Parts: sequence; structure tokens; C-alpha cells
Amino acid sequence: MITSVATRASFLLLSVMFSLGLKAQLAANFTASPTSGCAPLVVHYTDASTSNPTQWKWNLGNGTVSYVQNPSVTYFNPGQYTIKLVIKNSVGEDSVTKTQFITVFAQPKVQFTSAVTSGCIPLTVLFTDQSNAISGTISSWQWDFGDGFSSAQQNPLHTYTTAGNFNVTLRVRNSNSCLSTLSKSQYIKINPIVKANFSNTPPDNCVFPVAITFKNLSTGTGSLNYNWDFGDGTVSALANPVHSYNSYGNFSVRLIVTSTNGCTDTITKSAAISINQVRASFINSDAICMLQPVLFTNTSSPVPVSVKWSFGDGTFSSATSPIKKYNSAGSYQVKLVANFGTCTDSSIETITVSNNPVAAFTSPDTVSCYSPFTVHFNNQSANGVSYQWNFGDSATGTEQNPAHIYTGTGNFTVKLIVTNANGCSDTITKNNFVQIQKAVISFSNLPDSGCVAFTKTFVAVINSADPVTSYQWNFGDGTSSIEATPTHTYGTEGVYSVSLIETTASGCTDTAVVNRGIIADARPVLNFSASPQITCAKNPVQFKDLTVGKATKWLWLFGDNNSSNLQNPFHTYADTGKFDVQLIVWNHGCADSILFKDYIYINPPIAKFSAKMDCSKPYERVFKDA
Repeated sequence: MITSVATRASFLLLSVMFSLGLKAQLAANFTASPTSGCAPLVVHYTDASTSNPTQWKWNLGNGTVSYVQNPSVTYFNPGQYTIKLVIKNSVGEDSVTKTQFITVFAQPKVQFTSAVTSGCIPLTVLFTDQSNAISGTISSWQWDFGDGFSSAQQNPLHTYTTAGNFNVTLRVRNSNSCLSTLSKSQYIKINPIVKANFSNTPPDNCVFPVAITFKNLSTGTGSLNYNWDFGDGTVSALANPVHSYNSYGNFSVRLIVTSTNGCTDTITKSAAISINQVRASFINSDAICMLQPVLFTNTSSPVPVSVKWSFGDGTFSSATSPIKKYNSAGSYQVKLVANFGTCTDSSIETITVSNNPVAAFTSPDTVSCYSPFTVHFNNQSANGVSYQWNFGDSATGTEQNPAHIYTGTGNFTVKLIVTNANGCSDTITKNNFVQIQKAVISFSNLPDSGCVAFTKTFVAVINSADPVTSYQWNFGDGTSSIEATPTHTYGTEGVYSVSLIETTASGCTDTAVVNRGIIADARPVLNFSASPQITCAKNPVQFKDLTVGKATKWLWLFGDNNSSNLQNPFHTYADTGKFDVQLIVWNHGCADSILFKDYIYINPPIAKFSAKMDCSKPYERVFKDA
């Protein structure tokens, strides 16, 4: 019994101590995210208590009580909030309170105004910020003017350049990063532009009063009002007025157009109406030359509706300012009739058409082979009083019969412009009139070579401005000739230089020399042998040159369409039969040949075959013995 009682007491004591230990470990705690922000602020709470509580009671500071373990709540009003959490389990409870744990900042209050809200293009608007930060200070502004443009200024100035109704939006941010936005729909109203314009009929100056019809070409929306000022002290409010002028003068016309939206535009045309006494008149060139175009300039005032010209030679024109060409000299009456609408006027002038001069010149000496060269020009022009020469070498002159010194070689084109007392002119141009060129000799058929006796006809090509009068040939073998194209025979072997000296009509000379111009060689004596002369196909045959005398080049013709340039060649025949063999041997330009008929005989057989393919049997071949 004693043991039993003692055991029970010990158990009871352990149970009490265990219970007290569990209650001591139960501890309330929590976290929140976020703990500060702008209203409305959503906060999420997370239970961080220990010892496994089973019940929760939250007092969230804004009148909200929750019994869930991890609640969420929205704070709509700015301020600081104290949060309390009470937890329980089967053995006890605990609580925790966090004072001013949540801070909620107030949103700024957005407001703005502008100096004007409507007007005409272009409209400049000054926007004024009237926002209140509520908490902290305003740190940034973002304006949207509704026409694609924006600004970050507090009080921006913006110009609208297109018509329409535009929404204006302002977003502000305070120093607590709280944002607020205000948008005013169709806040700015921009009226369409008004454009003033007009046209008018031309004045008829013949009879007063002169009535002018004005046509309004102005554009704009809505109803338009008009204010005309005709420049003579009278005005009108009509859209398309007709106004009569009663005096001569130049009148500026102004039109002011105003729309019902208040938009306005003004156009002023200086001297739009010119009313002067009608007068037909024209001017022409003082010097009128035969066959040269003349411009008749119409100076009638005002500009006529139509004109008719009579040129006094039976020709007419209706062009305003025509161009006329007279085919013969003489005096002509030119008449201009100008039609001004309701009346006409005319003007007559007598003009004199002069004969044109005739430009011409010659020279007795225009060709030379040397420079400097003096050319004397003979002026043969008719009816000229002044002369302008261009000698073709960048030099000019004004003398009637000039003598010009050319200092270079070449072909020179000479031009002469002759002018008469009336200013009429004529021009003559002679291409390549003066030719100054040294004679140049070349040979068309040298050098050349052949066998003694070698006969050669010599041909020289001479490029000379004046004709060649004499030739002096030297054939290099002690002989010569004065013929233009001589023929000469070289009777002895040798190498000869050929030269030519030519003289022109101007006394100029030139010399050309061709060293080694003629090579005369002795003819070689030809002979050859072959071994073997009778053999089988495809066995080489040795050919040997047996020529007597000097040889510089060989050509063998083996009779089977093959050849060789060697002196002693080997040749292999690929067919049977008899073959002619020919040898050609050169001693420089002197050549001879020898031919042996049926000289080589090739015995059969010749092995040969062909293979034929049929595309329908690609793996078969038909072999045929040839």
C-alpha cells in the first residue's frame, strides 16, 4: 500500500509539472506584409505563434475581428493601426499586441485648371496644377494633353495645332509614392482653322465704271462672315460681291473671314486691281537683220485679251510676243491690234531690215612642215565693218587682213565673224584650215628576206601636210634610187640597211632607216634519208637531214597529215600503206623543198577495234574488229 500511494503521488506530481511546462511554451506572435503603404492598403497577416495553438482571435485595428489563422484585411483610411492576436490550445492561451504596427498613407488629391479651354488653331494653353499631397509632398507630375503630347512639368504650357476636343489627364505622385489621377473629358476644344482666299475677274479698262466680280474661295467650318475692303474706300459683307471702280489706279483688296467659332484669317492682295488707260504698244530690237530671228515684245497696258500682228511682208501672228524672221532687206510697217475686251487699240511702227554681211577669207599658205609658221589671211567678206578672228590655237584678232604666227604643230580650225554697221553678223568656219605637221616616214613591207638574187619593190608611207617632191633611197649595197616606189635586186648574199630621205614642197626633209632591212641568203641544197623505209606500223622511223649549205629552219611533212620542225625527227606511222615525204628547209628568208614519192612503206597488220553501246542494255558492249 505504501508503495502504491507513493507511486500515485509521484505520477500526480509529474502530471502537474508537465502541464505547467506546456503552458509556459505557448507564445503568441505574427508578421504582416506590407506594414505600410497607400490607401487602400491590403495587408496579409501570418501567424508566427509557437506550441501549436488551435484557436486565434485577431483585432486588426480598424474594427475588423478575425478568427482564421492567417487573415487579410484592407485599410481604406489613412493612419496607424494597433494589432492584437490572442491564441489558445487545450492547456492554455497567450496574446501579443503590436502598437502602431500598420501605417496607411493618404492618396494625394488631384486638381488642375487652365487659362483657356477653347480657341482656334494654333491655341496655346497654360495648365495650372492645384493638387494637394495630403501626406508628404508631391514629387512628380505627368500630363497627357490628349493630342499625342505629354509633359512632366508642374505647370506646363502647351500649343494645340490640330482641331478637335481633347481629354486632359494629370497624374501626381507624393513623397510616400502614392498616386492619384484626374482626367477631364473633352476639356480643351480647338476650333478648325479658317483660311481666307479669293479670286477676281480682270478689269475691263475701256469704259467706266469698271465692274469687278470677286469670288470667295475661303474655307472653314460653320458659318463664315466676310469683311471686304476694295481699296477705294468702299467695303462689303457679301460672300461674293461685285464692285465697280470709277477711277484709274492700282487698288489693294483685303478680305477678313471670321467663323462662328471666333476664328479669323485675313488676306491682302497688293495692287490686285490695276485700272489704267488702255494702250497698245510694242518694242523690238534696234538692229534687224535679214534672216535673223527678231523678238517683238508686247508692252500693251493692261494685258490684252487677244492680239493680232501684221508684219508688213504679208505675214501675220496672234502670239502675244512673236518671233519674226524677214527674208529680204527693206522697210516694213508693223502693226499691233490689241483687244482689251470691250475696246481695242493699235500701234504702228516702221522698221528697217538690213542686208547681212557675207563672211569669207582665203590664205595662200596654209600648209607647212615646220613652226613657227606665219599665215597671211585675205579677208574677202562683203558689207563688214568689224571682224573677229579665232585662229584655232587659242589666239584671236580683230584686224581685217591679219597675219598670224603659229608656234606649234597640228591642224587648226579658223573662224571669222563679220559684223556690219547695223549689228548684223555672219560667221564662217573652216575646219583644219591650217596644217602644220612634220613629215613622218614608215615602211609597209620592211624588213624582208629572200634568196639571192632577191628582187624587192620598196613602198614608203609618208604622213605629210604638204606634198613630197623628191625621194632618195639607199639600198645598202652601194646602189640608190630617186623613184617613189623603186624595185631593186640583191645579187650577193648579205644583210643590208635600207634608208629613205624625202623632201616636201615646203623644203622639209625626213629620214627613215631600217637596219637589217633586207637579208639575202644562199639557197640550200636539200637531201634527206629515212631508216627504215619499210617497216611495221607503230615502229619509229628515223629521218635525217642531208642538206648542204646553211639552214636555219626545217619543216617535215610525213604524208599522214603529221609534221615536225626538228632537223632530224623520229616519226611513228599509225596506218599502213605508202607515204610521200617532203622536207622544206630555210636559210633565213630563203627556202627550198624536196619531195620523195612513196618513200615510206608501212606493212600491215594494224590492230584496231571499236566498242558499241546500246542504252537499252547498259551493261552490254558489242566489240567490232577493225
